[in-house]
Amino acid sequence: MKHFLPRQSFEAIIRSFQELGLETKEVTESFYRQGGVDLEQWGIVASVDALMSLWTHATNQSTIDHVFIRAGMAVPFGSFGIVDHLVRTSATIEEGMLQLQTFIPLISATTSLVYVVEDDTVQIQIHNTPYFAIHDYVDRWLLGMFHRRLTQFLGEEVEVESLYLRPLEETDTSLDQLFGVPVLPHPLWTGLQIDLETWKSPLPTADPLLHKSLLKAANELKFRQFSSSPLSYAVWNTLSLALASRKSVSHIVSEKLGMSMRTLQRRLRKENSSMSALLESYRKQEALRLVSEGLSSLSDISSKLGYNEQSSFNRSFRRWVGLSPRAWRQRFKEQDQQDKHL
Repeated sequence: MKHFLPRQSFEAIIRSFQELGLETKEVTESFYRQGGVDLEQWGIVASVDALMSLWTHATNQSTIDHVFIRAGMAVPFGSFGIVDHLVRTSATIEEGMLQLQTFIPLISATTSLVYVVEDDTVQIQIHNTPYFAIHDYVDRWLLGMFHRRLTQFLGEEVEVESLYLRPLEETDTSLDQLFGVPVLPHPLWTGLQIDLETWKSPLPTADPLLHKSLLKAANELKFRQFSSSPLSYAVWNTLSLALASRKSVSHIVSEKLGMSMRTLQRRLRKENSSMSALLESYRKQEALRLVSEGLSSLSDISSKLGYNEQSSFNRSFRRWVGLSPRAWRQRFKEQDQQDKHL
């Protein structure tokens, strides 16, 4: 199955490499020489191997430490078009991040954001599902970009308490020095933790009138892009909403994408996919993430994923991983306890 990369995201990656002095012509030419790369109206459709070549070619060319984190930091503001400006014109960091959470499919079809408020801190979690090896590179790039964007929006004095990097296996003092704050490994997600006061901070670039216009345009763009991008990814990005509605998933998805259920199924078959296969994959990925995080009850997770009965969810989970949801969660709790004693 091929994968979709929005045009502006592809260009942002290339521009970030260029900012570091890499020979981007060589990188892009190597990418286009890969088999199975197609240009679409809104972006590029390519195999994971072809997309991986973007990053591995840059790795082979660069002698810079933490090249992809530095590349993320170097992404020029405005590279993500309307999404960058939508965040920047929001009233507060919180509002901007909530807008980004809604419109991140315009940037990445596989990336989602989760915000967790605990006491006086907020975790900004970046999840990539389904997970591919390429996300080991992408997570580094995203962490650099998110950290840099915060300082752009609030100033260099903004206080980030800690950073988390999923591909990181052990702490690295050179990373801590690069960011100026501790960078910690995390088994499930990449992201950062800020204090609640920063999360609620007003943005000096807030512009209510412009923000309203941008919001309208972003909503129109989101569904235009989904309607012409590879259908499997368009479906993937509507499944959360469809499951929350407690109605027929196929009906809600087809309604949101502006096509009949019959047309939807026919077009999915052309992509060697189906609604049932995508739903199964989505439920599995979300179930593993939510159960492992331990922030929601198992009954809430079951309901969120559209199961009518807890027992049905339990059977599906055991089929996926060979353990019950409760046993899987306990396994992660024990792992956390072991990590704390290291």
